Amino acid sequence: MRKNGQCKKYKHIVSYVVAVGVLFLFSMVIHMMVNNVDFWYDDAVYWCLGKACGWNVKNMAWGFRGWLLPFIYSMCYKFGMIFGSELFGYRIFSSCIFALFFSIIFKYLLEIFNFKCSTKKTLVVGGICGGLFFLFFRGLLVYTLSDFYALTISLVGLILLYKIVTCEQKIYIKAVEAFIFGICIYGAYNIRTIYLFFMIACVLILVIWSLCDRKWLQMIITVPVSLGGIFVCSIPQIILNHHLHNNYSMAVPTEGLMLSQLQWGIYSGRYATYIGDKSKYAEAGMFFVDKIGQTILEKEQIAELVSYGDFFKLVLKYPLDFIGIYARHFLNMLYPFYPNQYIKSIENDKTLLLVIFYTILFIAIFYFIHSFTIKSSRWIWMALMLIPCVCILPGAVEIRFFITLHLIIYIYAVMGMKKFVICFRTNWVKYLLIYVIGFVLYISYAGALLATTKDGIAIIN
Repeated sequence: MRKNGQCKKYKHIVSYVVAVGVLFLFSMVIHMMVNNVDFWYDDAVYWCLGKACGWNVKNMAWGFRGWLLPFIYSMCYKFGMIFGSELFGYRIFSSCIFALFFSIIFKYLLEIFNFKCSTKKTLVVGGICGGLFFLFFRGLLVYTLSDFYALTISLVGLILLYKIVTCEQKIYIKAVEAFIFGICIYGAYNIRTIYLFFMIACVLILVIWSLCDRKWLQMIITVPVSLGGIFVCSIPQIILNHHLHNNYSMAVPTEGLMLSQLQWGIYSGRYATYIGDKSKYAEAGMFFVDKIGQTILEKEQIAELVSYGDFFKLVLKYPLDFIGIYARHFLNMLYPFYPNQYIKSIENDKTLLLVIFYTILFIAIFYFIHSFTIKSSRWIWMALMLIPCVCILPGAVEIRFFITLHLIIYIYAVMGMKKFVICFRTNWVKYLLIYVIGFVLYISYAGALLATTKDGIAIIN
């Protein structure tokens, strides 16, 4: 019996090693096929900061992007230059994170969501979701952007929090997990500042869960240790802030970005970056204009929000309009028109992407409804994951800010495929009718969204 157990464990480990290797090779092949050597805007800033950083964060001339990702990119650059290729190290790093995400991290995500899966099914579902991610968001891996890596480190922190509060372990193991948990949640915030709210919420969950379970020793040990992890991860940022701004703050200096985001989010329903022919679209900043929000700002004669008080006054004065604005923000995030993230052509045919994503969304909603149970801890973890999406919703939203939502949609769609096929076979007329009606509405809104671009209108076909 013991030998059989060891044999199963060995096969389990081998399966994950093989899966990581396959996913890594898949990612590397795509990187080599695309062979991106260009840098644009945000990804150029991250890479340039990384090249400047080296082993000392004081080499960075700007603290706005945090210290962690530029430092990682610095190591990627150094490794790549050993082989005479500036981006070779990044491609290896990106492929490693992609492979680990959709195998190891994915396994724990399914566990947190209370999905019971065999090792084989977990790896198959993870591989399919990874393929879908590359289909709709490959630009986040091809370019040296931050979103996927912030999500990855935040989910490692989430998994550690889950293990701390739900698993029976030795207290010293929980202490180690709490320390790494603190490093991860600060690291996510340092890479993308909107994860500040995620970091705060995670610490609160750790405290509240421990109190509810009356695990006093766990709370006394893990909360201070996790705060210690946060502090340790913030030390380079403190050094950088002191060097640049002469203060000892662990905060990433955002230079008023949040207030600017709130203003942009009033008159813009979505934002993207254009790098193509200027005769097709005049500006790099591709704003999808919300005429309601624009009208409100013009009516109130607001050229620039100078305080959060001004923003909340507007919301209180036009509550239904703002509900509509932010509801449209959410709907706009369900249209993955441009998988490269940096848009080279607004005229590309979007039919296939929209049909595939709508079908995925349809199956995901179906399975979500059929598997819904109120008394489930999965909602806590799902809510934690979605906090950055919710908090950025009032800003000038970009679809890359909502990869967490899309990941959850992929998981529910792939996990629910078998049940959907069974139900479809028994009542295909009903489901086909709902699918077609929904698709017509989905495509109708797609056209309305594309028609709101500021300079030059794209069409679906």
